[in-house]
Amino acid sequence: MKRILMLLLLCLGLSSCSTDDSEIVSETSTIPNIEFVGVDNDNTYLYDYRAEVGIGEQTNLSSELGLGTNFLTLRQTEQELSFYTFNSGKFSLLKKDIESRETDTYIDFYTNTNERSIVWGINTKDQVYFGFYNPKGSTNLALRAISLTTLNGNDISLEFNINTLYQPILIDENLFITYLDGQERYKITRYNTDTNTLTQTLDFGTSSPSLFDDDLGNLVILKFAENGKVDMEIRDSNSLSLIKEQNLALEQRFLPGPLNASLIGNKLYYQYTYQQPFIIDKGPAIFNINTSENKVLDFIGIIDEVEQELDVSVNIITEYYDPGKNVFLASYQKFDELYGGVLIINEDGKLLKNIELDFVPIYFVK
Repeated sequence: MKRILMLLLLCLGLSSCSTDDSEIVSETSTIPNIEFVGVDNDNTYLYDYRAEVGIGEQTNLSSELGLGTNFLTLRQTEQELSFYTFNSGKFSLLKKDIESRETDTYIDFYTNTNERSIVWGINTKDQVYFGFYNPKGSTNLALRAISLTTLNGNDISLEFNINTLYQPILIDENLFITYLDGQERYKITRYNTDTNTLTQTLDFGTSSPSLFDDDLGNLVILKFAENGKVDMEIRDSNSLSLIKEQNLALEQRFLPGPLNASLIGNKLYYQYTYQQPFIIDKGPAIFNINTSENKVLDFIGIIDEVEQELDVSVNIITEYYDPGKNVFLASYQKFDELYGGVLIINEDGKLLKNIELDFVPIYFVK
């Protein structure tokens, strides 16, 4: 089970199910409905938790899609979940619309060749994009666009002899690709998936960029200079025109590429990284970009509370701040067991709910 979870986190029939929920509830906060994906030894599940009744509806995606638990990547585009698998040199794409509940499968839709070394895949509703090196063994960066209607594709060359390619991020029709070029300069390229054209490349020099979209759909870029300076840019995701630039007194440094964070008004919701060695790696935090107040929630206290209630140790699997519901979500696995759960935490650091499950959640639906 641990091997399965490590693989999923590195890449990333209907039945009613009741849960044994913790009764730890804040009187001042509302417990929201949430949806998430989880796995056990044999199956992958979609779970729709309804707070008003305290139970959830569980969908076995393995039965619906023919999906195992060792998929390469899980992506979400609007209300559509996409699972990528690879077998015998061929990629398959399995999709689930969480709103309409419809499914689509594209089995063996792309056969890889010795000419390409594929790093990642991402998709819109009707096209798949692979970031890859060509030829294999080189670091010449290219993008392959494949139509899911015709399954035909074409290659777009991005840059020769780069150093590192990071994971992509899709905001509406804009695909943002972050990489470190051969001259040790960080760049972000925007590719328009509607027109299938490269539109613009931003050069950040030696400052490493971490990026995400804000509540207005703008592109937020945190730039980390070698001297420790941190600057934030907010850009229009369509034109890349600069909307706002601000220096941040943020001591946290993030990895280049997509960032698990949200910017709502003047508050940055993010994962605080604890100095190691420590009993956990990360935990929820809120940084005020105007006052520089950095509020790190007492995640250790919450974990201790849950472990005492369950009488078992837990390992945190994934975390996410849900801006629409104003809560932090964290999933866990019980020590040496195939069971887990979800913690719902408000902005004050209060545990609203502990949802116990007979599988381990690995992804929160956005």
